[in-house]
Amino acid sequence: MPGQEYVFSVSGRQPVRGYSDAKKLINKRLAEVLPGMQPWVLHDLRRTVVTGMAGIGLSHHVLDRVLNHVSGKIRSTARIYNRHEYLTEREAALDGWMRGAVRSREYPERAQTNVVAMPAR
Repeated sequence: MPGQEYVFSVSGRQPVRGYSDAKKLINKRLAEVLPGMQPWVLHDLRRTVVTGMAGIGLSHHVLDRVLNHVSGKIRSTARIYNRHEYLTEREAALDGWMRGAVRSREYPERAQTNVVAMPAR
């Protein structure tokens, strides 16, 4: 917002130091536009993104790296010896997810009906 020093901030005057204040503010703003919205936690965002990425065919080892997890599905030998970070694949996965979000804004008739625009303050 104009006049605010930080992009990721609850107050605009200092950076985010934790997530609880930011989550309270998000909940307050969501309650204004979606009064009946079910409670949610920040990990729901991670679940949503990874579920969507899996739905478009991305492999579990790339998704685990996007989440900064070590996969339980990779056998212990591969888990120990495979130190590849999959940076190119992670970047492609996140770019693909972002492009999908952009497309849903470009083509609103294809957007999910439960997505609500939040007005700027």
